[in-house]
Amino acid sequence: MYVADEDNYKIETEDYNYSSEESKKRNKKQRKNKNFFRVIIVIVIAIISGLSVYFISNLFFGKTTPVTEENKEEKLSLEDSKVKDLYAYVTRKTKGIRDSKFIKNKSVKLENFSNYDKFYYALNFATDSDFREIKNTNDAATKSYAISSDTIKLYMKKFFGSKIKYTKNSNISMTFNFDFDEKNTVNLSYDKAQDAYIGSFSHHENITPTNFIEPYYYSLVKATKKEDSTIILKEKIIFIDIISNNDEKYSYNVYKDYEHTILLDTKTDIPKSELEQNPISVLDYKKEAATITYTFKLETPGDYYFYSSKISD
Repeated sequence: MYVADEDNYKIETEDYNYSSEESKKRNKKQRKNKNFFRVIIVIVIAIISGLSVYFISNLFFGKTTPVTEENKEEKLSLEDSKVKDLYAYVTRKTKGIRDSKFIKNKSVKLENFSNYDKFYYALNFATDSDFREIKNTNDAATKSYAISSDTIKLYMKKFFGSKIKYTKNSNISMTFNFDFDEKNTVNLSYDKAQDAYIGSFSHHENITPTNFIEPYYYSLVKATKKEDSTIILKEKIIFIDIISNNDEKYSYNVYKDYEHTILLDTKTDIPKSELEQNPISVLDYKKEAATITYTFKLETPGDYYFYSSKISD
């Protein structure tokens, strides 16, 4: 009969118990690793799914531009006094017709102004009170008038800003919207001794339109103010070419551009009486008309100057 050795039995039992515990730990570790990898796989799948949804949505619905500080704009009333003043900067008329500087050039900035242009736009701010009568040394019977260099410098800064540079020694022919002795046209030249621009008013130019139909029709349609205080004005404009005006009837073409290359409409044999009751309006062609965008920068609180203009479709 075999009798088990008690000591050997104990050792074998202990070894067995030890092996069981290690196996449990190993199994537990394996389960943890499996759970960890399952979590990683779920996270990866979620990220891939999210990116897929984003790109598919972006493909069908377009990219949404985030609202940034630069995009913030305040809408201004077209009746706002500052808006009206600034719009007058670029729509002033001489001899009854608006100057074509901003309506024939696709883009205009300070560097695009000639020396004469600078005087022209600066002197559009002048009034009769800016001129003083002085003695004419060449002809006592002819009155001469002077406008100070400082006054013109002030108006230069008003339109172009403080960085404006110009040449004083220029002759400037101007027609004003006011008269001296029923004359409104003067040729001014710089007098260094008096530091003023001096000239005699020679004749009167008509300052009202002479044609029943004007060469272009325009209207301010939008005004906004950016967060940096820049003011943006948007103007719609059309250009007219008269074909005929026989027997009090008018035929004309309506164009999108100054060069008359993009035809928008043709009207034939429209009675003058009808045009008087229903004048040509750019708003009738608002969608097709060209847009001119004017930008005015802030110089000092409340004071703006012309910065640029741009024509677009």
